[in-house]
Amino acid sequence: MPVAARDAVAFAAGLSFSEFARDQRTQLAILKSVEIVGMRNRLVHAYFEIDLRLVWDTVVDDLPALISQLEPLVPPDDR
Repeated sequence: MPVAARDAVAFAAGLSFSEFARDQRTQLAILKSVEIVGMRNRLVHAYFEIDLRLVWDTVVDDLPALISQLEPLVPPDDR
């Protein structure tokens, strides 16, 4: 979970929401990472109804705090 969260944040780094909204490859990478973090049910079953703004806000606003909370609980990632 922390690895996927860090991946999602890294994929979004340096992008604005409008750039993210136009970049299908980054959308798919972030959506896959966010699925692993715990939004899988909503993303998998929503198909084409995914709210990209909600996903973006989650990655930018919520995942950094989640990463900070998870890091002390899991061994370091060796990637």
